[in-house]
Formats: sequence, C-alpha cells, structure tokens
Amino acid sequence: MNFRATLFTALLLAFSARAEVVPFNVFLSSNGTGGAPTSYTIPAGKIYIIKAFRPFAVTPLPSTTQFRVVVRADNIAASAFQTVTIKDTYMNSNTVWLPNPFHLKAGESLQIPFNAEYSSFRYFGLLIDESDLYAQGIPVEIDGMAVNGGELIAEAQFGSPRPRRTVVETATDLDAFEANVTAEEIAGATRDRATFSVDTEDADRLFLRIRASARN
Repeated sequence: MNFRATLFTALLLAFSARAEVVPFNVFLSSNGTGGAPTSYTIPAGKIYIIKAFRPFAVTPLPSTTQFRVVVRADNIAASAFQTVTIKDTYMNSNTVWLPNPFHLKAGESLQIPFNAEYSSFRYFGLLIDESDLYAQGIPVEIDGMAVNGGELIAEAQFGSPRPRRTVVETATDLDAFEANVTAEEIAGATRDRATFSVDTEDADRLFLRIRASARN
C-alpha cells in the first residue's frame, strides 16, 4: 500500500497539559502619563517573568541601564527594593532584553528605577500560574500536514512562545509510540510556530504526536 495514497489514515496527535501562560506587559509612569501607576504588584497565585524592559527618562539621564523591583524574603517577614544593573551605559527609550529571565512571585512588585527622572517605564514578560511554573506542558495544535519525498511534514502551533523542549514520537500502531530520531524541527516565523519532518520509512501509515514542555 502506498503511503501517499493513504495519507488520510495518518493520525496527528498533540498531547500536553494546558498551562496558564500569557504575555503580560506593564506600563509604569512617574507622572501619571496615560493613567499609569508608579508600581505594579504581582497578583496572588501568579509568577511574573521579566523578559525585557524599556525605560524613558528626561534630564538628568541615567548613567547605567537598570530595572527596579521589590522582592520578599521567604525565611523572614521582610521585603526590600532591589535595583538590577543590566548595562554600564544608557540609551534612552531602547528595549533592553535581559540576559536571563528574572522571576517575581505574588506580592512582589515592579518599580521605576531611582537613578534618573523617569517619565515612563515598560516591562515585557510572562504572567504564569504558580502551579504551572515548572514542568508545565505547552499545548500543541497541528494545523497542516503533507508528504514530500518520503517525509511526513507537519505544521505545529504552540500555545506559548516560551522556550520549550519538544519531543516528536511516531508509530505504525497506536500502542507503540517511540521517539523519532529522524525528526527535524524548522523554526517558524514566530516562536510559537514550527515545522516538523519525519522519515516515513515506506510505512503504509504513520501516527505522529508532538509533546512540548516549557524550559525555564
């Protein structure tokens, strides 16, 4: 039986637990621009991951590029301001990507740095349920497939743009899935899309599933 002729019998499965992970951007202002507050507190049950920020200051301009947060101690009832310097130089209104994500838990807050007269400050990040921070699954949807030159091609849409670990498994029987060592992933135009290809190995039919979990 020819695989191309029986492509309709192939089953594409996406297994994952849905995690409440959403992009969440915070706008702060020192002078009330746009009705923005001067700080933002992380809600109960949530964790905020700072990915990037964009500062805008008026005279005097800061000498370094910083962001500022309030963090809480876990071993005593105390909290403290913390200023994190990312660069020893400063360029006004540039988006600055953190070399590593910075995590804040519920009750902690985003602030405006004190090293200049900031009129606005933007934080770009992800807001996550506490229960979904580690080992959470990322939903995967298959929205297209084709056979080309002995390869099964699958288009995948991920439920989050977060860094991830992806495993592609195939089987000729639904009870015998195994990791497919021939699988290749091609990054899509955005972080939440990718194309996968696997060798059909002249099978009459092929079942394929994709598993994804967040990588923190």
